[in-house]
Amino acid sequence: GTAFSKAAQLPHPVSRPAFSKAGATTPGGRAGIACAANAASPPSATSEGPFKLEKQELSATHRRVSITVPAFMCQASFHTTVDNLKRLVGKLPGFREDKIPLSMLVTQCGGQRTFKLTIIEEILMSALPKAMAQLGDLIVPESERIASDINDLEATFDPAQELTFDVEYETVPPIKWTRSYKDAEVTIRDNGNFQTDSAAVDDLIRQYLKEKGFQRIAVGRGLQMGDTCIVDIEMFAPGSSKPLPGVSRQKAPIDTERDPLGLTQGMLGMQVGEERSFNITFPADYHVELWQGMPATVKAKLHELFFWVVPEFNDDFVKTHPDYSQRFESAEEMRKALLATTAMARVQDLDRQLEDALLDAVVSCMDVPEVPEKLVLDMGSAQYRNNLMSMMQSGTASKEDIEKLLTEQLIEEYISKHKKDLEDMVKYNLAVEHIFVAESLQVAEEDIQGELDLQRKQYEAQKMEFDQEALREQVVENFKSVAVIEWLKDNCQRKVIPFEAPAAN
Repeated sequence: GTAFSKAAQLPHPVSRPAFSKAGATTPGGRAGIACAANAASPPSATSEGPFKLEKQELSATHRRVSITVPAFMCQASFHTTVDNLKRLVGKLPGFREDKIPLSMLVTQCGGQRTFKLTIIEEILMSALPKAMAQLGDLIVPESERIASDINDLEATFDPAQELTFDVEYETVPPIKWTRSYKDAEVTIRDNGNFQTDSAAVDDLIRQYLKEKGFQRIAVGRGLQMGDTCIVDIEMFAPGSSKPLPGVSRQKAPIDTERDPLGLTQGMLGMQVGEERSFNITFPADYHVELWQGMPATVKAKLHELFFWVVPEFNDDFVKTHPDYSQRFESAEEMRKALLATTAMARVQDLDRQLEDALLDAVVSCMDVPEVPEKLVLDMGSAQYRNNLMSMMQSGTASKEDIEKLLTEQLIEEYISKHKKDLEDMVKYNLAVEHIFVAESLQVAEEDIQGELDLQRKQYEAQKMEFDQEALREQVVENFKSVAVIEWLKDNCQRKVIPFEAPAAN
């Protein structure tokens, strides 16, 4: 796997393998781009609407617009605010409900300033979506931000006069193709061959043998490859004094032959009772994406040490264990089946590499002047939260651990670390709609309906509320993304470099 699989982060239907570089829909993903395109009205002259608009381009996608709300709309908001206050205040002693003086309403709501601010808020809430639609820009959803100082607005506000305020927002950038995506060429490298598959099967068979074997205490020697041990493990991120959750454990069993973190190399030779510190780097394909490629300091204390006594792998072993005899007649048949499964897993990994390479190739054909920051932030935040959810679902971390990791600072660090990849994914999302239309791709309605039914059942099983229309839009966009990546696989040139075993030390 790759350190940050882009396709794994973009939309895929639930029924499709979740982790492959074209991915889960996020606010900054395909659905966010689609909403941006659908949110804007057809371009129109700003003079055709009720608002006076003066637009300034701050950058390729960053805009600032001065919006002047006409006096009649300010007056309407004034009356709406008064009516709302009457309902909130209700009956007051000595006054009929429809005859409460305005001065009493103002007092009840907290005074003149609060009253004015409430009217201004009503004006902004009412005018903003209409004014932005009058602009006719392709606006990134929820990127709008009131840029005027509220104190300045309050100081000069008169409900009988027009109100001017400033808004900053981001637009969806246009795509310029520097070369055709149809000419994209990708090169990927196979991550194994028959020999590596055979070695992987040998390791797998040994694990099966261990299940039917037993352990004995190792005496008078240190830890060796093939042993298992009981150890206290604490891992620390660079510069942190807090142990990493999930991987820091007391009296944890470690099998030196099933050690995805590579702790064994730092522990070889340790005696029972010995303590040792050493450094590791989390693998680039580690299942917790937040820690992929991250250096860490390990503190270990060895409590117990064991070696294995296992049976021989032969026909008798297969026949005498129902787990295997029901599926295989001989050791050779079992080994061939495991070899086929291992080879298939390698082919699937190669396909994920291809998707990653195609995404990069499409992005390299594009000239996007600027990537909207809002889309990058939304995508990064959603991915970080999805990663935490995966950690909890896999048992890597508890709910309490997740709460500690769910901080704005850590989210910002994640986005900063992966910003280039996140920007590439946003660019690719922009390209999907273009390619889908240009190549006349289609999505079958029965596939959409089947996916909708599946997701509805998942939401209902978790007793989660959902918006039917938004869910359908998300599903459709997901299928479009899959259709595009499959079209690219079928039509772009590819080259697969055979696997080369690393040179022996």
